[in-house]
Amino acid sequence: MLSNKESGRSIMILMVSVAIIGCNSFLISPILNDIASSLSASTAQVSRAISAYGGATALSSLFLAPYAGKIGITRSIRYAGMLMIVGIALSGISLSWWMLTIAQSIAGVAAGLMLPAIYTLTSDVAPEGEKSQALGKVITGWSLAMVIGIPLSAVIADITNWRVAYGLMTVLGLVFLLFSKRLPVIDTPADKLGFPFEEYRKNPDILIMFVVTLLYMTSFYGLYSFVGSFARDSFYNSAALAGLITMAYGIGFGVASLKARWIDKFSPQSSACIIFITISLIYAILSVSGSSIYLLLVACLLWGAANHFGLNVIVSLLIQLSSSYKTATLGMYSALSYSGTMIGGLAYGYVFNRQGFTSIAYISLILCITAAFLAWFIFNHKPKSYQDTLKTKNKL
Repeated sequence: MLSNKESGRSIMILMVSVAIIGCNSFLISPILNDIASSLSASTAQVSRAISAYGGATALSSLFLAPYAGKIGITRSIRYAGMLMIVGIALSGISLSWWMLTIAQSIAGVAAGLMLPAIYTLTSDVAPEGEKSQALGKVITGWSLAMVIGIPLSAVIADITNWRVAYGLMTVLGLVFLLFSKRLPVIDTPADKLGFPFEEYRKNPDILIMFVVTLLYMTSFYGLYSFVGSFARDSFYNSAALAGLITMAYGIGFGVASLKARWIDKFSPQSSACIIFITISLIYAILSVSGSSIYLLLVACLLWGAANHFGLNVIVSLLIQLSSSYKTATLGMYSALSYSGTMIGGLAYGYVFNRQGFTSIAYISLILCITAAFLAWFIFNHKPKSYQDTLKTKNKL
């Protein structure tokens, strides 16, 4: 049993690890134009690196993450951390868009193994009765990446060179590896590994929720990948401006985390449609935000807040629908999330280059509205007794 001091230290180290993954996940967006210019490539070609990262993470989550228990949860985090550093370092010295794509693929493989292991270890080191709170602190790493890491990296890239930003991330990764030696060694029994595909096949509702997850994540990542380039094309060609957009989103995301209990109060199944429709309306605002930088900043602030609630709702609903195999389901959630990154980067890049930002904002709106309808269908075509059962689970 870990002391409170040891537990707190481990949670802080894990939060930093999530922040590093978050910085790499979102860094390309605000400096997309700089990278494309430096590598003599189009923004669509460079955006393939985003897709490659997402695809590699998704595949790794499906096929490598289940073996984390055999390797050892803590050792998996360290080994994947080493591989992540290699991918980040190679990204910084890439001489072409395809070299950057390969480098980000390596980083994606690492992230797919690392994230499930981080969340598992967080649950294991958390004090009794404080697991949700500990997980919330670790997930704050994403907010740190968006509010501090990405904007700072964008400013550095603006002042010096985009490669310097990747160099600093590499150094931060090495510091994390040094402190990761302080993490407790915890193994997961092999009989708990693997994904229950047969159970999923028997549960059509959770399969629909997987579709909801993919639609939602594609609509988010696809639009987010190009909002930085859109801001620079519409207003000022500055990486610092794109970093400010990311900061606005991150502040909204972080502030919303303070009000996450609202979802528990109204229940995830009652909140899902409202949240998804709200995000769809924000996409509509983003589609016409090219006329005012202030409108764009406010829309991104609201987007961050709404997306925090959206992600919370999706995870809560997946857990409710698969209470007996939650860990495997969260692995599927991670895989589908990064599949959305891959699809969004490829498809949205093609449309963005030909039709512009407004068109991809409309695509995101349609995908999110579809996700809202499917979520409504899951919980409203069932008898009242079924809905009451879910509400009871939510209170537990």
